[in-house]
Amino acid sequence: MNNFEYCVPTKVIFGRDTQKRAGEIIREYGFRKVMIHYGGGSVKRSGLLDQVTASLEEAGIESILFGGVQANPTLSKALEGMEICRRENVDFILAVGGGSVIDTAKAIAAGACYEGDVWDFFERKSLIECALPIGVVLTYPATGSESSNVAVINNTEVQKKLLISSSWIIPRYAFLNPVLTYTLPERMTARGITDIFSHICERYFCEEKTVGVVDRMAEASLKTLVEIGGRCLREPQNYELRSEIMWIGSIAQNNFLGLGRTQDWCVHALGNELSALFNCIHGDTLSVMMGSWMRYVYRFDIPRFSRYARCVF
Repeated sequence: MNNFEYCVPTKVIFGRDTQKRAGEIIREYGFRKVMIHYGGGSVKRSGLLDQVTASLEEAGIESILFGGVQANPTLSKALEGMEICRRENVDFILAVGGGSVIDTAKAIAAGACYEGDVWDFFERKSLIECALPIGVVLTYPATGSESSNVAVINNTEVQKKLLISSSWIIPRYAFLNPVLTYTLPERMTARGITDIFSHICERYFCEEKTVGVVDRMAEASLKTLVEIGGRCLREPQNYELRSEIMWIGSIAQNNFLGLGRTQDWCVHALGNELSALFNCIHGDTLSVMMGSWMRYVYRFDIPRFSRYARCVF
């Protein structure tokens, strides 16, 4: 096992109605003005946005709304959010949504504390040295961004989709209520499971011949996804299935399953290029390429791919 450092400071509040505790938890740490960042109209129609807003009001916390994030989160939207945070003296960002909303919130959090162009971070011209604190009310398990140190943003002007990685942008709190995922369309659920599966595979297929217990945990997570993924599509309001997927989504990307190994992120890197050039949905690009990637590279470590086939399928 290779040397590593590991720290995930995200406080996870998991279970039914946990989104209603947002105000209580955020108030504990003295935050006073929150920007609630969300995507489309579904959080409004479902009443979730009202619940979160009410929770903050009950805790005596002022909030402002900033919505409109779409899939393949854009730099232009992040720039809008940065301006609002600076103008309104926001001291905390609460992302209500999935990966696109969370990643945009992370870019906003880093950019609001930086005097230069936030794209500098994505092009490795500058390092993140400060960021506004972030919380998440997760509605779509897929990217694992609710407890990871990574954000991916699409700069449509230059047709580049790049990532930043920093401990500064790891969310402080993640409110995970599986019930909030009941109404996800079947195709979105499938895309999310595909993304989670890929996150684990791109850690599992590594240069090291064995990583012992971490390998076994990765195999168990993949096997669980295989066993329950199809069932979840058929039983969208099964709390236990939704719970499993939501939790595996988090541990798949907070690097718990990647410790001590050299990781291969070829499929994600290629998928990001397709998203940047053609505005493809992230989960779709992964589903198209993962099998092709495996057929290309399996011969370099046949024993590992053989074990993968036996243990997972």
